[in-house]
Amino acid sequence: MNRYRKQLILVIAILTVISISLNITIYRAFKVNPYRLEVNYITLKDEKIPSDMNDVTIAYFTDLQFGELQNEKECKKIFEKIKNLNPDLLIFGGDLIENAYPITEEEINFLVSLFNEIESPLGKFAVLGEKDLESDTRTSEVNRIYSQSQVEVLSDSYTKLTKQSSNGIQLMGLLSNTDYIMKNSSLEQYTLLIAHQPDLFNQLSNSFVNYAIAGHSHGTQVTYPILGGYKEVEGAKTINRTKLEKLSFPYIISMGTGCSHIKARLNSTSEILYIMLKHK
Repeated sequence: MNRYRKQLILVIAILTVISISLNITIYRAFKVNPYRLEVNYITLKDEKIPSDMNDVTIAYFTDLQFGELQNEKECKKIFEKIKNLNPDLLIFGGDLIENAYPITEEEINFLVSLFNEIESPLGKFAVLGEKDLESDTRTSEVNRIYSQSQVEVLSDSYTKLTKQSSNGIQLMGLLSNTDYIMKNSSLEQYTLLIAHQPDLFNQLSNSFVNYAIAGHSHGTQVTYPILGGYKEVEGAKTINRTKLEKLSFPYIISMGTGCSHIKARLNSTSEILYIMLKHK
């Protein structure tokens, strides 16, 4: 076998491996990854967390986007996973229903029933995303689902979370008014901030936020090796899972649970955050 023939066989072998790898990646991106759901376990330790709140657990999920790409079967799987985690507190990070999806009364009742199945003795909370605010009708539908399932919406507001004592932490929900967060975040209390769009974090450098969580970009949903996300998302251009800013407080950007535009995920697995509070 001459040298040129050996080189040709080597090139064909390399191209074959690349082709097989590409086909497997595409198959997984469309047929496997969108249906995977992981739990990301996080422990938050801080001396500001009172001992009375020790071992309190929080289940956080975001970007459900119920609709054509996220049907009832998949939503049930997400809520069943959360129910099995048995959290003390439930937080939803925004974008409950897919953009422009004509939700029916039966589907509204279905979502109400899912939220009602989660007991979470310390409460259920949510912030609003841009899809929740796309129209007055959609906002009304989302608020009705929350009101019928005892989910409190935090829109540029906060609440104190306690467990059988007066000691607790501050839970803040940011919609758009970062000045409100700057003025009302507590120096004395541990402050957990929830927002939908992570780029807002850039405006909170002088706040007393201790930890922040956002979603919105789905971890860019399709993330190419080296190249990064396949597109930029307004509200998550400077901060997302592939671009991080050094801020005055730690934060995490969730990859969410739903899909936008296309039922595909690459290097971005749907996730639930399961957070445990610890007094340091």
